[in-house]
Amino acid sequence: MAGNNIKVTTAENSILLSGDGLEFLHRSKLLFKLRWNEVKEIVAYKEDLFGCDSICIAFRIVESGDYLRVFEEAAGYDTMLSELGNRFPGIRTDWFNEVAFPAFVPNWTTIWGEPSATKPT
Repeated sequence: MAGNNIKVTTAENSILLSGDGLEFLHRSKLLFKLRWNEVKEIVAYKEDLFGCDSICIAFRIVESGDYLRVFEEAAGYDTMLSELGNRFPGIRTDWFNEVAFPAFVPNWTTIWGEPSATKPT
């Protein structure tokens, strides 16, 4: 995954929404910014954190299969999920159980857009 490989607590990560996109920050430092109109695919999946899972939302903004991701532990995550429903008509809203279970399995699931030909490893 391009962009951010930091897995930490809510206090350290935050998602800021704007009219044209979102910013993902770690300890107030901008890791990436994306614009809604650049998004080609949105996926939900889990990362195994060796004892618990973290549900992630990843955005593909280029054809290459690189994704920018945000973590459920980040401040602003729930607000972002609500905004995705407003910004992306037809986005799946029934994805949570498909991604959450079984535990410790990524369950890569496209929730909006056309799936990339290649999934990140």
